[in-house]
Amino acid sequence: MADNGDFSEKKKKRNHIPRRELAKKEIHRLIVEGLSNSQLCERLQIPRRTLERYLHEIFQEDNDILIRPTAEDVAMQANLFIERLLIQRQHLLKEIAYNPDVKDADAKVAAHELAADMIYAVKKLSTQTAADVMRHTRVMKEIVQQNNNKELTNVRYLPLKSTE
Repeated sequence: MADNGDFSEKKKKRNHIPRRELAKKEIHRLIVEGLSNSQLCERLQIPRRTLERYLHEIFQEDNDILIRPTAEDVAMQANLFIERLLIQRQHLLKEIAYNPDVKDADAKVAAHELAADMIYAVKKLSTQTAADVMRHTRVMKEIVQQNNNKELTNVRYLPLKSTE
């Protein structure tokens, strides 16, 4: 490959990925310089259709990067969710389970069970990766779909596989 940015070769190699990636990086750099599409085609000596395909791939990759959350984003969202869940658990226990004005024993028992489920969820969110939680969610959705969206009886959660 010549130093002047010439990406054409006498010997055509179809779908040569390293060459394509170099061309896309060069296109990215030249776009920042403000070159138009016709100037890019001329500078890189590539057909307009090839440039359009490369631009589409570049924009798709950039969009994927912008949409994909980072590990830090996922951790922050998980921590916020855990915090909200713990606040809701405290509120549930205060307003129903430990409230002397609530006379319904079944409601108090249900509140304690729900509080226990919330602690279990917090523990799992604290010890499992986001991928494990997503797999668990997918499994639960599949179970619901298999049961034709009927109410599940006696199933609170599926145990997540330990990563330890």
